[in-house]
Amino acid sequence: MRSIKPFVLASALAFCAAITATAPASATPLNGLTAAIAAPQTSAADLLPVEQVAQRRYNRNRHGYRHRHRRPTHRHYYRGYWYAFPWWLGAAPYRYNRCDRWRRECRQRWGGGANYRGCMRHHGCRP
Repeated sequence: MRSIKPFVLASALAFCAAITATAPASATPLNGLTAAIAAPQTSAADLLPVEQVAQRRYNRNRHGYRHRHRRPTHRHYYRGYWYAFPWWLGAAPYRYNRCDRWRRECRQRWGGGANYRGCMRHHGCRP
C-alpha cells in the first residue's frame, strides 16, 4: 500500500505537467474584424442613468455619542468626529447598553423578584 501512493502522486503530477505544457502561454491577438465584433462601441444612450444614493447621516440615538477629540473608547474617525464604532460602513453591530450590565449585576446579586426589580429601578433601568 505504501508504494501505491507515491506512484499515484507522481503520475498525477506528470499528467498535470503534460496538460499545461501543451496549452498556449499567451492570449491570441485580435485583428481589426474580430476586435470590432468582440467589443462593440457603446453610445451614451445605451448607458443606464446613475442612481443617486442617499448619504448616511449621524443619529445619536442609533450611533451613540461622538467627540471632537479622540477618547479611548472612540477609535474611529469620520468627517471631523471620533466614534465608538464605524456606523457609516453599513449595518451597526450590537451596541453595548449600560442597562445590560445592570441586568447581569442585579440578577447575580438578587436573583429574581422584588429585589431584582428594585435594583434595576435604582440604576434607572427597566427590568
